[in-house]
Amino acid sequence: MLKKDIIQGNLDNVIKNCYIPELGEFYSGKVRDNHISTDKRVMITTDRISAYDRILKRGIPFKGQVLNQLAAYWFEQTKDIIRNHLIDVPDPNVIVVEECKPITVEVIIRRYLSGSAWRSYLKDKEVSGIKLPANLKEDQLLPELIITPTTKAVDGTHYEEISSDEIIKNNIISKDVYKKIEETAIKLFKRGEEILNTRGLTLVDTKYEFGEVNGELILIDEIHTPDSSRFWEKDIKYQDKEFVRKWLRERGFMGDGEQPEMPDDIVVEVASRYINVYEKITENEFEFHSFPVKERIIYNLKKKGYIKGCFVPVIIASDKDLEWAKKIKEGLDEFGIASYLNVSSAHKTPEHLLKIIKKYENSIEPIVYITSAGMSDALSGMVSANTRFPVIACPPDFNFNDISSSLRMPSYVPSMVVLNPKNAAMAAAKIFNLESVSKKINEYKDKLKKLDEECKY
Repeated sequence: MLKKDIIQGNLDNVIKNCYIPELGEFYSGKVRDNHISTDKRVMITTDRISAYDRILKRGIPFKGQVLNQLAAYWFEQTKDIIRNHLIDVPDPNVIVVEECKPITVEVIIRRYLSGSAWRSYLKDKEVSGIKLPANLKEDQLLPELIITPTTKAVDGTHYEEISSDEIIKNNIISKDVYKKIEETAIKLFKRGEEILNTRGLTLVDTKYEFGEVNGELILIDEIHTPDSSRFWEKDIKYQDKEFVRKWLRERGFMGDGEQPEMPDDIVVEVASRYINVYEKITENEFEFHSFPVKERIIYNLKKKGYIKGCFVPVIIASDKDLEWAKKIKEGLDEFGIASYLNVSSAHKTPEHLLKIIKKYENSIEPIVYITSAGMSDALSGMVSANTRFPVIACPPDFNFNDISSSLRMPSYVPSMVVLNPKNAAMAAAKIFNLESVSKKINEYKDKLKKLDEECKY
């Protein structure tokens, strides 16, 4: 089957968000979804594509895989120049990296006058404070390699051009660190050119991002990908995200107003160009995975031991129910189920409760809620009415006058009512179809058998 036919058949097999609750603190960038722990970060490269600081409506099939695997390839090719943050690649869309302090300056190196540099040159014949000769043309080879840094805008949503002198003057980073960044970036660019020239590709320009770990400068994010670089293949330009930018500009969009939505044929073309660059650079045939991306990511992360593959948000109505929640947690731990305790009331803090539910709705791993509220149990009903996941109501310190509100839910607002906290945990384990359920049942049977035998004497 032709590559474009495969892409066409996977237009809906894209990953646009990738929240995995048990991985901890979550941060979503323009393309990568990050789960952060103390010493490492799990970065999932989605199929989102951004242009002019806007995330576009359509995802690009296999784009995340291309970016992730290319970044891993280049980290390996350049590790003798500078240490990078890569620890592991457990899935084609996932890298596990060392957590570091990011440096808020991106370094862009340009060999040709193209893209935003060309548009800046048209205004005043300079780029990031660097004066260039007059009468240069678009996409022309520059007299020499130039470095055009950018830094985070005040609102933190995008990067803005800044000169190297301004970086030092405003003490954004120290002079010595910036000098090392520039020197390293030039070495990385020349290594990229050296390899790409043998592959029939021209590295037009690219960006690099750096971080620090215990005072050591390291390379982070991505390197020499179609998102971070411009590639030309002989006389064929736009083998990268510039193809999308050009398509948007032709329709009058450069970040403001309503964005045009890419039709299927453009989405297929973008994916095809990204895959072409991957194959040219790595000299390996791109591996298409027909398995749905989200399910594959969960399977591979579980296989490598990064996650258990299922999660239970426990929601209690007030701090008075903490001891009851502790019993639920003990039950979940027995079955090896990851969980997190949330305190929110449907009566007193409904907006907060809806915010919690909305967050978990983005989860790509299976979830079962266990909710616990006494008296009038509006909590379980509100959660069930606003989620696609199963809900188990486990009222705290129940009496038979209190549980009727848990039992009587409105139409299309189903919840399971389990009165014993450890049984609630087992019910969740059964929904997840965990092997630990059979083990626990057999242990209980053995215990009963032993008690029965002891009673005979």
